[in-house]
Amino acid sequence: MASSRQIRRLTGGSRSPVISHFSETLSGVSTIRAFGHEQRFIQQYKEMVNEDLVCFYNNVIFNL
Repeated sequence: MASSRQIRRLTGGSRSPVISHFSETLSGVSTIRAFGHEQRFIQQYKEMVNEDLVCFYNNVIFNL
């Protein structure tokens, strides 16, 4: 039971940075484009989503 709680906590914690990064990127999209950093932000987002998916998949597998 403790493991399930821990995995759910990790899943929730890994989702928060994804949402935060996405909203901050939308807010600063004109600045990001002006300085030509689109690919860097895309790569950061992909890494955060991958980390979130690892936690999500572990949660799904644990609850089978």
